Amino acid sequence: MGFVVASCSKLESSFPVGLRSTTRRRWATWTVVGGVRGRSTGWPRDSGGDEDKAVGEEEEEEEEERETNMTETGTDWDFAEGPSGRSENQFRASLAISDPVLVSEVGFLSTTRNLQDRILNDGVDAKDGLKESLDALDKRFAREGRETEQHDRCVGCGCATPPEELANFDGVCRLCHGQTLTRSSPALLSGPSQGSFRDNRSSRSQSTVLQEVESARRGFLEARQQPTSNVESNQDSNGDKQTGQWRVRASRRSMRTINPIRNVVQGSDMVPNPAREVIKLNVGDPCVYGNLKVAEEINDELLRIIRGSNSNGYPSSNGREDAREAVAEYFSAEIPSRSLTKDDVLLSSGASGALEAAIGALCDEGDNILLPKPGFPLFQTLAEGMGVECRYYELNPDRAWEINLDGIEELVDDRTAAWVINNPSNPCGSCYNARHLKEIVSKAQQIQIPIIADEIYHGMTFSGVDFVPIASVGEGVPMLVIGGISKQFVVPGWRLGWILVYDDEERLRRGDVRKGLQQLSTRMLLPCSLIQSVIPWLLRERQVTDSEVSIAFREMMSQLEENVRLVLRGLSSTRGIRCVPPQGAMYLMIQLDCSALGVKDDVEFVKQLYAEESVYLLPGSCFQAPGFARMVISVDADRLTNACHAIRCYCDRKFAQRRS
Repeated sequence: MGFVVASCSKLESSFPVGLRSTTRRRWATWTVVGGVRGRSTGWPRDSGGDEDKAVGEEEEEEEEERETNMTETGTDWDFAEGPSGRSENQFRASLAISDPVLVSEVGFLSTTRNLQDRILNDGVDAKDGLKESLDALDKRFAREGRETEQHDRCVGCGCATPPEELANFDGVCRLCHGQTLTRSSPALLSGPSQGSFRDNRSSRSQSTVLQEVESARRGFLEARQQPTSNVESNQDSNGDKQTGQWRVRASRRSMRTINPIRNVVQGSDMVPNPAREVIKLNVGDPCVYGNLKVAEEINDELLRIIRGSNSNGYPSSNGREDAREAVAEYFSAEIPSRSLTKDDVLLSSGASGALEAAIGALCDEGDNILLPKPGFPLFQTLAEGMGVECRYYELNPDRAWEINLDGIEELVDDRTAAWVINNPSNPCGSCYNARHLKEIVSKAQQIQIPIIADEIYHGMTFSGVDFVPIASVGEGVPMLVIGGISKQFVVPGWRLGWILVYDDEERLRRGDVRKGLQQLSTRMLLPCSLIQSVIPWLLRERQVTDSEVSIAFREMMSQLEENVRLVLRGLSSTRGIRCVPPQGAMYLMIQLDCSALGVKDDVEFVKQLYAEESVYLLPGSCFQAPGFARMVISVDADRLTNACHAIRCYCDRKFAQRRS
């Protein structure tokens, strides 16, 4: 039995506070579930087989029985769907609200498992059992000398992780945190009967037991929180009035939100060689050196809109209607078999905002998501910030970075909520052909996981390589396709992106994912209304072959392709490195022979190259690709030529040092 988080009205939506049984993997049924912001709904794949029908009827009967049991036990918890009783995550979350001392993930998980097992099977009184468990945890913290707000070791694995590098204020390292978030115990939720709502070895249902535990917990915590001295009675939620110390600390979500690229770019203390010109090949901004320019017509259109003063008000939360219609028409013309309407489009603050909304609408805290390795680090940043575990699938550099599809299934379980495909790829510069995309779609059908397709580099391919939108070969698979204007039109600072919702069989609608996306969009009225007003004109011009907009796009791609040839020629005979030829986008991956170069890893390579030659690449470790470095190829040819020369000199010097 697997479990997917649903919504619950009794706790704040930031916690995974609901539970619904699913059988996606075992019964070959699709289950697309919105995040806690969107109500959870599951449904069978429309295969029409008698067996699926019988299984569906059986599931409905089990659900009715669970609802009856829920009524009989008198639980007062308002569940969106599913059996009564409280999940492990709910129990932990509510305890964390009342008693921050017990926020420790690993310690509390093991305690709740043991406690509930003792109540169910050994007849232990809930109040006594809870008190013993909490006392045991207190003793454990005291014995190991750990404070709640400061840890010098991970409380999960005991690794000596410095406090400033801990994944969050729970004192758990990143590895343990990711493992803990997705740890579920069938014994905790289902008992040894493996799916039956009542434990055959106990006369009490699990919901009754959990109610007793909850009641005992509340009473015990109230007793623990009673003032025991005049000092304690003078304390309030803001801190200690006697000492004047404030209890202010960052949220766990903020502490587990880490962007490797931004940390390197904005927080690096590296110093370049003052005798060399700094050449930045580290950030994928085509505007850095001014060689790639926005078409003048686009600027003129924006100025016309500004002077018209008709776009100064608030836009709709999901985007202006005329802009969404323009996006829908543009992509419907590209894929006539999967036409879109304005209701299938949401506008966002760049593709990054679209990714955040897509992941947030599909994933709950405790779920997991499949990400490419190498891949754009923002996927990880967004997912881990939401408490979603990242599971990485391999890309093969010797096969143009195609996905190792044989390894996908072993990554998937009942908490896998989405599969991210990035094509064309950042950082790899790869572009998948129709054959491989069909293989990906077939695998998605097999594992029954919706796709988030990051296509911000839509159409940005080199000679002889055709861009194939995954939606054109993906009928039957629910997809959220990410796009925007940043790269194609050389306006990354304008911050306008979109989500295209492909939902032929209404699986996303039934799972309330559409509703979840809409609700997430209401947090901010973005993107800028002025930029949205440019979209109808911009996309119409892009479809006209001889327009300035289309001509500017072709010139940009021609320059990028020439830059690729320049780099491949310039570094082809350089010892210690190997360039993996890209097929599109704005990037090239360089494979490093660290031992031959005499460097510890890709990070040291990048640091030394910058310190000695003032050429700034990004280490592959930022992209889950140790042993590689990423080069941005959007700079002008002169700087790129100088950068290649500097890289050759550095590598030759490293080899000479090793010989001496």
